[in-house]
Amino acid sequence: MPLRIATFLGGLAVWVPVEKLFMNEIGFTPASVGVLAAVYAGIVPFIEIPPGILADRWSRRGVLVIGYVALSAGAGICGVSDNVPTYLVSALALGVFFAMRSGTLESLVYDTVLEETKTATCSNGTSGASSSPRASPSWSAPWPAG
Repeated sequence: MPLRIATFLGGLAVWVPVEKLFMNEIGFTPASVGVLAAVYAGIVPFIEIPPGILADRWSRRGVLVIGYVALSAGAGICGVSDNVPTYLVSALALGVFFAMRSGTLESLVYDTVLEETKTATCSNGTSGASSSPRASPSWSAPWPAG
């Protein structure tokens, strides 16, 4: 259940419309919005691979927790920012969050589904392959074979 809640809340972006008004109020120009987008888009690819390695070798949940800590820090910095450079720092923290969350969450969901599938398969005594409708189709074509 916590994984489902984290997935839902991680994708909930109620702040996006308000953010644009806030950015305008603290002095963003169209050029500085472009710089913000570049900073954000630039940070994610550079730090995408190390969290994946860390998640595989250490803990996927641990990497997600670190990512959500970065999200909290970014939101806190954003909330107290009153100028463009401070807001850029919060965008960096948000980029760290998305980089740590992106592949790690999918891997964690995959591991959870795999674990639940193995548990369900072991409890009913089937291997799963024979129960697949695609493994042995039970239908026939409406035309004669020939």
